[in-house]
Amino acid sequence: MTHPNETVVRRFLTALNSGDMDGLDELASDDFVWRAPGRTPFSGEFAGKGRAFDHFKVIEGMFGADGIEHRLEIHDVLANDEHTAVLWTRHLRRASQKLDVNGVGVFHVRDGKVAEWWVIHADQYAFDEFFAPEG
Repeated sequence: MTHPNETVVRRFLTALNSGDMDGLDELASDDFVWRAPGRTPFSGEFAGKGRAFDHFKVIEGMFGADGIEHRLEIHDVLANDEHTAVLWTRHLRRASQKLDVNGVGVFHVRDGKVAEWWVIHADQYAFDEFFAPEG
């Protein structure tokens, strides 16, 4: 039997990957917080649904402008009443660069909505390097 929080998080990630902002709005709490480590344009803490979603739009625009292909391959989802962990491999491609990095997303689900999301990469240095300015 699938835990309800697994369903919420899978729907959230599907909406994010397809650019479905209405779907994200329905699935995230108003006080949603997104946290990402590192030294990339993705890094930081973005509190409040509006601020986090604006940042998601910047990221999506960056992928298009910089010719970056991105695919998130989900391996497993582990869920209980408070948290959901998603194990994934992030596949990134740009011209001759490629990066396949394992990671985990830790989600706090409250009242059927995603309240917090922490992103963790197994090799943060490689992820940061992929997005470093060329030169």
